[in-house]
Amino acid sequence: QAIVPIDHDELEIAGALHGRPLAVTRCVTNQIRVPADAEIVIEGRLLAKAREMEGPFGEFPQYYGERAERHVIEVDAVTHRHNPIFHTIVGGGLEHLLLGGIPREATMLAHLRRSFPCVRDVHLSKGGVCRYHLYVQIDKRSEGEGKNVILGALGGHYDIKHVTVVDLDVDIHDPTEVEWAIATRFQADLDLVLIHESQGSKLDSSTRDGVGSKMGYDATVPLSAPTMRFKRIQVPGQQEVELDKLAHAAPQDWQRVLQMHD
Repeated sequence: QAIVPIDHDELEIAGALHGRPLAVTRCVTNQIRVPADAEIVIEGRLLAKAREMEGPFGEFPQYYGERAERHVIEVDAVTHRHNPIFHTIVGGGLEHLLLGGIPREATMLAHLRRSFPCVRDVHLSKGGVCRYHLYVQIDKRSEGEGKNVILGALGGHYDIKHVTVVDLDVDIHDPTEVEWAIATRFQADLDLVLIHESQGSKLDSSTRDGVGSKMGYDATVPLSAPTMRFKRIQVPGQQEVELDKLAHAAPQDWQRVLQMHD
């Protein structure tokens, strides 16, 4: 799922995640190296001109991918550990979404920071199937930065469909906070970026074979706005209150306790 240049190898990425070189072993029928601790290894060859009907399968947008002609592998050998464990993933389930979203967030953050030093954090929301909806938090220094970041994000990967840019005081990992920023800091006639006929995901059922419209919300506060205009309500000392220490579970006989107080 990591989006890296073509000269990077999957084993290199796995080793980086482990913090050490990954132990590998050679396949039985070819020279390819595979993880030495793999539960199951299927060895084979992709047949250049062979195609067979496959599917439908559940996909990350939580719809079924249409049945279509796909590549064919001719299996040469199957090896496995004693009592191997076969780990499957439910298409469109939370595990599927997170496995795609986490590495893509890292790739998108690095991509945006190369051009926009103001970017502080990014998040691919679960509601956007960890692919289509990107939230970006920026430390805004100049007017227009929000829109530039939107354009950069849409160009970062064709899967990105809707981008929302917010200020540092908005928690992009809380969808309620992001929706609040759109509700109170966004005006469609000034802050909307709309691009038609752009490449998107072919698994997005609302597109025309992957071609559709993309949109960006610049939900940042104008730098020229008076201080009190967008000042968020805060209760003095609220941040210092440790609710976990103050809150207690209600007693089992809470009804009797209330009656005693009455």
